[in-house]
Amino acid sequence: MLDIIIPHYTESWQVGKKMFSMLDLQRGVDFALIRVIVVNDGEENALDQSCCEGHPYRVDQISIPHAGVSAARNAGLRASRAPWVMFCDFDDMFAHAYALRDILNALKEADGYDMLWSDLYIENGKSEKWELIKKTKEDAVFTHGKLFRRQCLLDNDLWFNTELAFNEDSEFNAIFHTKVDFRRTGKLITDAPPYVWCWRKDSTTNRDGANVAAAWGHYKRNVSVCKAFAERMPLERYCAMVTRMVYDTYYTLNGKNLQPELESMKQDFRLWYAQHKQYFGRVSKEAIAIIDAVSRSECIRQDHDQSKPISLWLAELEAAK
Repeated sequence: MLDIIIPHYTESWQVGKKMFSMLDLQRGVDFALIRVIVVNDGEENALDQSCCEGHPYRVDQISIPHAGVSAARNAGLRASRAPWVMFCDFDDMFAHAYALRDILNALKEADGYDMLWSDLYIENGKSEKWELIKKTKEDAVFTHGKLFRRQCLLDNDLWFNTELAFNEDSEFNAIFHTKVDFRRTGKLITDAPPYVWCWRKDSTTNRDGANVAAAWGHYKRNVSVCKAFAERMPLERYCAMVTRMVYDTYYTLNGKNLQPELESMKQDFRLWYAQHKQYFGRVSKEAIAIIDAVSRSECIRQDHDQSKPISLWLAELEAAK
């Protein structure tokens, strides 16, 4: 019934052991309904076969030439055969021993759906106190905790963008919603959140240089999603996405000490904005306030120039050669 797709790069088995240990401990589950597909991003990064043996569920390990997490997820999707797929990270874990029981019970009643999402736990290791944040609304950022009908993804040609190393999952989610009837998505009701997105100090998103790479990933993701919205969404939704793109870029680039690696983004955005400015801000004041707040919380720089409002920043950008 369910293929669990897990990309693996160079992480040690000790990193992924908690994922498989929690799967081994699942209660009330017919493990014949579960298959785990481990996709090694780099043929030289394959796990020792002993790691995939001795589990109560089937584990298939495949390897691809190194091409990034999106290519690994896509390879897992191509190899899947179950009606439903779930994309997990090698360093994450299921939250409790009844997580898969709740998931499988929901899938048995999910004939009218193409995607189910669940409450989600997110670790925050950057705070002074290690926090476990509970997300109770559908989050467009994460594919984690979501279950997708495999045939729906194939029929709509939905794949992860191999040009993105950051924000590839949020782009996937956003484009999914432009192609799929929202009435065929719903919440997976469980006794407790089934999944934990785990924080790791040396993960791709936290290692040195990740801030610049993440900024570029977020920018490219927004460009791609704006294009998808232009093709498939009503004008009001498209204007909201363009407005979000502008605010996100403002909070990313409006700093007093802009990194040299982001100067080319500024030039690229200047050209993009010239082509799309007629759609910027064509939403309600309430919508702009929400967009501003979200962009501020996600993309704000430590050296953000608070004295320069977005209107002045855009005017200066347009005047620049």
